[in-house]
Amino acid sequence: MIWASRLTAAGKVDGLYFAVPSRSAATELHKRVARTLGDVHPALRGLVVRAVPGVIDTDVRPDYAPEPWSIGAPKRCFAAPVAVGTIDQAMLSMLRVRHAWLRAALLSRHLLVIDEVHASDPYMARIIRELAHRHLGLGGYVLAMSATLGETALADLQGKPRRSFGEACSVPYPALRGTSDVPLSIDSEREVAIDTASPTHVITVANEACRMGAAVLLIRSTVTDAVATYMELQQAGIETLLHHGRYALHDRTLLDDRLLGILGPSGTRKPIVIVATQTAEQSLDIDADLLITDACPADVLLQRLGRLHRHRTGTKPTALVIDPGNIEQYIDPKGQPRGRPGQGWAWVYRNLLAVDQTMSFIRLRGRIVTPSDCRELVESATHVDHLREIAEERGGLWTLLWRTIYGDAAMKEQLGAAGLVDWSRPYADAVINDRFATRLGDGTIDIMCSGLRSPFDGAAIDCLPIPARWLRDIADTEVAQVDGDRITVGAVALRYDATGLRRL
Repeated sequence: MIWASRLTAAGKVDGLYFAVPSRSAATELHKRVARTLGDVHPALRGLVVRAVPGVIDTDVRPDYAPEPWSIGAPKRCFAAPVAVGTIDQAMLSMLRVRHAWLRAALLSRHLLVIDEVHASDPYMARIIRELAHRHLGLGGYVLAMSATLGETALADLQGKPRRSFGEACSVPYPALRGTSDVPLSIDSEREVAIDTASPTHVITVANEACRMGAAVLLIRSTVTDAVATYMELQQAGIETLLHHGRYALHDRTLLDDRLLGILGPSGTRKPIVIVATQTAEQSLDIDADLLITDACPADVLLQRLGRLHRHRTGTKPTALVIDPGNIEQYIDPKGQPRGRPGQGWAWVYRNLLAVDQTMSFIRLRGRIVTPSDCRELVESATHVDHLREIAEERGGLWTLLWRTIYGDAAMKEQLGAAGLVDWSRPYADAVINDRFATRLGDGTIDIMCSGLRSPFDGAAIDCLPIPARWLRDIADTEVAQVDGDRITVGAVALRYDATGLRRL
């Protein structure tokens, strides 16, 4: 925000777009940005736009009645002097979809900040790389931020040759990385004691921590595993809160507020177990007493550790990883990663080589010291040459896995390139295809659900985002039938309650 103010004062940009991976992070960060910039620049109060799916609004002030033009439609959000939203909004300026040219023209005026840039898959990474290069090519400014960006992703983003694993591990951390690496000084280090716990022991550990007065953050990688763990905790009589993405907008906002009310900077931090998915992993300013997490790659793990003792110094926090056992058991005979009941993380984090290297580090060290361990830990789990050598040394299923995940990555990158705007073509000859998405996957379909009520406060729920794969064989003309918490769309039966939306 300081840099954006300086660039604006110098006439080099007209404003700021702060892009983050998730809607929860965008909503929470919007409040911080609006408050800070409003204090420094009073004229901006009420004009800082929040741009997330389903919500385009501002930090409206009481004395400001007119709606800014920038929130009249999502395509106009970059017309605001400052906007905070998901990276998807910026990516839409690069894809051959309607209004991409309008988005691109408005965005080109701003300092573009891409937070958590490491979180992109190969499809998103290709689009974001082209976005950054085009923005710079037009004379703009880009700041890509990450606590866990490895050399492989950085070289791709910068369009530079990749350094070797050994060279990458020797790069200072933290650093400003541009034409050269500029080390940043750190006053102190933080040590997190980290151990593994068997899946059957997790409930006991969480219960004991709560009895000692701790606020526990328990992150599962799939909604199915999160709900199952939540139900177990409830049956054990432990106070708990469930937080994931399969809720209506009204309830998702309510749960965001509850999460921040407990673990936020002014939160109660009462004895409770908050069971969450990746929705509580990035950019949220939350501070837990104990972290319990699924197995995951090192870059993801460091992000999750960032939610632990976030606003405390002089403490020695503890984290537990739910022990996945031998990682090779998650590779099927064709080299495909496969999750299982209670261990669904392998469906999400398909690069089992990265998870294996992370678990090896944890078992060997029993602690993670930041920032001194960060560079080695991240590179060991993300450097493509290092992981290829490990797969080749082990052979068998690991070699098959390597071919699968990196063949899949190449295919996704090509798909990302296929949807990009061809800026060499005149606007009149533009080829539009609204089927290009900012993220691969089936996505969701918004279904009108008249008569549905929030399981939390009884408010009317008019619309539910339903995974598209659940409605694959349903005609577009089907109307949802609501009976209490049960929803029927054609032949598909669903239930919406305090655990979110699930298929029956």
